[in-house]
Amino acid sequence: MNAVFKPITQAVSWSGIEEAFFLLLDTPPTKSVFQVMEAIDILKQTPLGEFDQHTQAAWLKLNYWRRRLDVNPDESLTQLIMRQTPFGDLEGLLNQWGPPDDIGQAQLEKNRAQGKQLREQLINPENAQLANEIQQLQDTLEQIKTPFEKSHQEINQIIADIKKEHGLTQMRLELDVEISVFNNKVRRRNRNYDALLKEEQTIRAKADHYQQLVNQYIKPVKDEWKQTSLYKPDETTKKQVIETQQTINQKAEQLMQTVYDQLINQSNISAQAAQQWAKEQSISTAVISRLKKAGYSKTQLLTDMAEFYRLTNGRLSQVSLVSDGRNRAAANVTDGVVFVDGEFDKRTLFHEMAHVLENDPVTKATAQQFVESRREGPPQSLMKMTGNSNYRPDEVAYPDSFINPYVGKYYRDGCTEVMSMGLEHFASSIKLYELFNQDPDMFDCLLGFLNNTSAPEQDLFKQIRQQHSTDHDFYEQLFKRVKPIKITEETITTGPLTGYQFLNSSARDHQTKRKKTGRLVIAPHGDNDFMASALEAKAWAYLHQLHQQGIQSQPIKNLKKLITHRQAPDWFKPGMIIPTLTS
Repeated sequence: MNAVFKPITQAVSWSGIEEAFFLLLDTPPTKSVFQVMEAIDILKQTPLGEFDQHTQAAWLKLNYWRRRLDVNPDESLTQLIMRQTPFGDLEGLLNQWGPPDDIGQAQLEKNRAQGKQLREQLINPENAQLANEIQQLQDTLEQIKTPFEKSHQEINQIIADIKKEHGLTQMRLELDVEISVFNNKVRRRNRNYDALLKEEQTIRAKADHYQQLVNQYIKPVKDEWKQTSLYKPDETTKKQVIETQQTINQKAEQLMQTVYDQLINQSNISAQAAQQWAKEQSISTAVISRLKKAGYSKTQLLTDMAEFYRLTNGRLSQVSLVSDGRNRAAANVTDGVVFVDGEFDKRTLFHEMAHVLENDPVTKATAQQFVESRREGPPQSLMKMTGNSNYRPDEVAYPDSFINPYVGKYYRDGCTEVMSMGLEHFASSIKLYELFNQDPDMFDCLLGFLNNTSAPEQDLFKQIRQQHSTDHDFYEQLFKRVKPIKITEETITTGPLTGYQFLNSSARDHQTKRKKTGRLVIAPHGDNDFMASALEAKAWAYLHQLHQQGIQSQPIKNLKKLITHRQAPDWFKPGMIIPTLTS
């Protein structure tokens, strides 16, 4: 025993422990063991406090495998970590060699510098001339619009003073809050109808009183102002403004399309690799159906996903697109899930996929530092900052001259809207010019982020792409294999799944609390699990039966997690054909 144990505890590299450790355990090495131990080798040779590009890539690899192992734990790896390090799990390793506290600031400064340099490269002399022409046109437009805008600003200030004098500002704010709270009660299907009716009558009375005061103090002032020549431009001026703006848009689109094309062409990801990645992502049939009705085809969706993947240099390892009837689109950063709800187009897709990028703690810290470096005070109500009553009373943001106040939104878990609000502008040339023109600092920071991937990171992203390609191949084979199998609620009496039973069933989602239907699959010896669909239930039964025949997915209780997360078991290797069940 000691002869075997000694080289394990003293080894400093994977090659030095492989043979001894698996002699000791009498088990074959798994894929997760190889990947994790390679990362640990790098960290063990790195002094604490240092976090160079190699350390960062190794740390990101551990973080990626920690998430995979949450789905499919590897007991031999746990024992190996305990023998090789002072820790009992990957969490301890990640905390020990994690990013330093100032990593966000360091990365932000690096992104700013690299972004500025890249912008100067992209805006070549020909593009610079085009940018100057746009600026001249904007100056002309500004001269036309300034007198009207000044008049609007003056009347708005007069009205604001009147509202303050008569308490209308506070009255409207309180009314908006009451309406928002009331609407939330209605949406939650509060069944206390008498109380709701009484509350609605109270709110309507307050709204009527507010409108009476507006008619008394503000309407006369507005009516008088509307009679002046500076209320709105004449037809000739309108035509001049429209034509000038159209010329600006055309030139801005031309400028940014050139810049964007150069940026895409510098990507480390080929168009073919990006298209393959997009095809391998999980997109529910509900999403395809929903977007088709809105005129957003699956072909265009995959094209846009591939474009985002190239733009971000393959940083997004995996994403799932689902739809569950929410009021608006959203993203689960940790699980890499995008909820395709509400109004959804390419800009929304880029916004929500950019949220998932913050699952990388270094990216998240960099985004946090961006807000910190720009904010001009404590968080304020978004409803008050924007005048938009659609925001909830508890939605707050740090104030600054961001391209949109929402960029500074505060979340308790540390997530931000920096990547999402910034990268959504890359969905169109016109929106990208807005970012370039209105917030050049954010433009530079995002250019630097997109272009700031080290060689070790690129190698890691490539390994992750290969892993997900293997996952995709596995489930493509598996679902094709089980799809023809016919099942009923009766116990199967013939074929490879003899003895299995598939019952129509329902369960309640532990997060949304919504009821969902599916299939309860029961194995001959009593093992069972609730699966979301008949196809997944058949896949569970197939893998369970393979396990019984010696092709084991360990632990067997995690079969549902493997299938739900579309993660191939360790026994499946690239290029492998899934074994056929013996009856």
